[in-house]
Amino acid sequence: MSYVSLMVNLQLGQRYDGLLHVAAGIADHFDAGVIGFTASQPAPGYRGEELAFGDIVARDVAQLKAEMVRMEVIFRTALADRAGKVSWRSALTSSPIAEVLAHESRAADLLITGRVAEQDFDTVRHANNFDLLMRAGRPVLIIPAEIDVLHLNQVLVGWKDTREARRAIADGLPFLQAAQHVILVEITPGIHLRHPAHSQLDDVAIWLQRHAVHAETMVTTSADNDASHLRDLARELRADLLIAGASGHSRLNERSLGGVTYDLLRHASHSILLSH
Repeated sequence: MSYVSLMVNLQLGQRYDGLLHVAAGIADHFDAGVIGFTASQPAPGYRGEELAFGDIVARDVAQLKAEMVRMEVIFRTALADRAGKVSWRSALTSSPIAEVLAHESRAADLLITGRVAEQDFDTVRHANNFDLLMRAGRPVLIIPAEIDVLHLNQVLVGWKDTREARRAIADGLPFLQAAQHVILVEITPGIHLRHPAHSQLDDVAIWLQRHAVHAETMVTTSADNDASHLRDLARELRADLLIAGASGHSRLNERSLGGVTYDLLRHASHSILLSH
């Protein structure tokens, strides 16, 4: 299994030099094609080619188009070594950017995007990553701004016996097969659940072994926030990548209940591969 087509989302107003370097490295490792993508919502009044408010909207659209052209040049320059396997897509849209990007993801095996500091309301210039996860039907690799190389020395898989976790570990197989060291971890709310958790992890480890991945297993107990515990483990183990399933709760519930997915999107300082 491999990734043969990547889509990298470049977001207006965000740093993307490190993101492009990561995408180039992944493309080189898997000999994959790369599709660059950017989108933005112009000022209210833009509907396709129709401008409702004259000069104000026209100036905004012209500025956005110029910025997208500049981003394409930067993208193609960064991926110059893969010139034969690179393409570019951009969109000015009145729809949420996450929705547009999710539709475009039909052309890719893996979406690569940056971690945005504030996920709540600013969807005019960037895709909300939680909404993207819920819509895309593709694994999403989220790269913090300070990271410019995706090392795979240590990969941590956060396991729960859920559909989302099973999907995530299958989607992450190419990275797991390339990793030097893989750790499967399950966080349980009580000691009495440690035995069934070990049994489940043994099944997953055997499945991974049949896919040429040797994985260690770990069961840990926490009555606290699972996301915080998982982030602490990733830091202690010096994980280069965390793979986990993305919760299926609504965005409102994720926020109000402090869901694991929402917490990881907001606070993780390392690269994360999430699938829903």
